[in-house]
Amino acid sequence: MKNILALCCLVVTFTSHGQLESHKGDNGKYGFMDNEKWIIQPIYEEVTEFYDYVVAGVKQKGKWGFIDRKGNTVLPFVYSRVSYNDESNSTVVMNGKYGMVSLLKGAEIVKCLYDKPILFDNTTYDKMGIVADVSRNGKAGIINLEGKEIIPCLYDPASIQQEDTVRLMVKINKKRGMIDLKGKQIVPCQFDLIGINPDNYVDTTIGKKKGLYSLEGKEIAACVYDNYIVFEEDGFATVQLNKKTGLMDANGKLILPCTYDNDDAMMTDREKLKKQE
Repeated sequence: MKNILALCCLVVTFTSHGQLESHKGDNGKYGFMDNEKWIIQPIYEEVTEFYDYVVAGVKQKGKWGFIDRKGNTVLPFVYSRVSYNDESNSTVVMNGKYGMVSLLKGAEIVKCLYDKPILFDNTTYDKMGIVADVSRNGKAGIINLEGKEIIPCLYDPASIQQEDTVRLMVKINKKRGMIDLKGKQIVPCQFDLIGINPDNYVDTTIGKKKGLYSLEGKEIAACVYDNYIVFEEDGFATVQLNKKTGLMDANGKLILPCTYDNDDAMMTDREKLKKQE
């Protein structure tokens, strides 16, 4: 019975905690009342509601800040705009830059550094959890819920795309590259096209020339070849350079130079290599 009474008290307390509501005073300004009693005097030009949060946004002398339920200033009056969203956070704007305040913690969790409003979700990138795409000074990056740039703002706008579950495609100055989920470079941003092929290598292209990287970021072949590089069952790849055919091993070494007219012309020398293994 005591436990039930205690629980009821908690429920009543929580409900009462949520009853603090904004009202306009006779002076034309806003404060907060509970059961028709002023708890926070009407001294603010505009306010948001507390709801069940620990802070509310209030405006004074043309700037927004955040106060607690006793009227104490928790975050200073430095914001030009505040806007609540669905994640128990408030978007804030200062000097034309966007950040975010946690209404549950009463703390600025994302500094006002970014060009656009910040929207967190857990669906855009696999294995990254809840993150947000951000833009800072025209460059794209990704932040986590703590406001840390897990992918620094270095990349062309809207250029970060998931390539597979552990790699991201990015662009710098319209040149493509690849990074891991911690922002470490795998393939430098110097290619017109890149992509993971079915054999789990990274095809690279500059102009009409093809090259190859490993998934770990090792350059196997520079972009000098006329064809995509595909290793066959014997571990070799036929490559073409200036319309001449040669043979490459898995380390990118030309074991038969690109001097043959075609695959058939190279076949005899390729068979000799197989017999030497």
